[in-house]
Amino acid sequence: MLATMGLLAVVYAAFVAALVLVGLGPILTAILVGGVAAFQFLTAQHWAMATAKAHELAPQDRPGLHAALARLCMHADVPVPRLAVSSLATANAFAIGGSRGRMTVCVTDRLLDQLTPAEVEAILAHELAHVINRDAFLMTIAGFFAAVAAIVVKFGWRFGHWALRLAVFGASLACFAVSWLLLRALSRQRELTADHTAALITGRPAALASALLKLDRDAAAMPEKDLRALAALQPLFAVARPPKRWGAVVATHPPTSVRVAALERLERELQRP
Repeated sequence: MLATMGLLAVVYAAFVAALVLVGLGPILTAILVGGVAAFQFLTAQHWAMATAKAHELAPQDRPGLHAALARLCMHADVPVPRLAVSSLATANAFAIGGSRGRMTVCVTDRLLDQLTPAEVEAILAHELAHVINRDAFLMTIAGFFAAVAAIVVKFGWRFGHWALRLAVFGASLACFAVSWLLLRALSRQRELTADHTAALITGRPAALASALLKLDRDAAAMPEKDLRALAALQPLFAVARPPKRWGAVVATHPPTSVRVAALERLERELQRP
């Protein structure tokens, strides 16, 4: 993870230097970068909730689910995040928010219907692990330069002399392509870390492994058109089906078989005298 973050830092430093050198200037570059970062931070949670067709659950709604989340938070010694439920036709869950005090954990109705209480608790622990590890904040910070690069690629060619347009477009395209791949590698690492943290919180790695297998089967059975409709949320989900092309390189999640194998090893370690 440190190597990936280091490479991202090098790419982003080169990108900012390129923007300054081709004539955008440090002030305009800072305004552009800062504006995109602020916009992402302020709108990401609202966008995710709206896209997922989710609504927040009051404490009197699904009290058992609230109690399970509160119990996990007590074990992990973290504030209890808001709890939401989504009507999406997929068995999945995600956590979103910029800080521990503003986090929301969201599960779908389909997930609650398909998993046992122990498996639901394991998935809640996985999402809570993302909160504990500040993964949403980390991925937002790691990704905002890529967002800037994408904006410049889309609109930057319209401004300035043709040579400036070409230079800005080339630097932005290179930054976006490299950081896009590195961000996916970072996302895969964070998922494995969240699995490990969740298993330690619950003390039941097997329950999480079983839940991941069920979610994976549900995702595999979804029609392609439904998957495309959920593409923007895939990086947030607990389980995501890898793309057909270059799956291992561009996937946001490790293969479920790899995650289950890691949890099985942890289960054996926890049971060892």
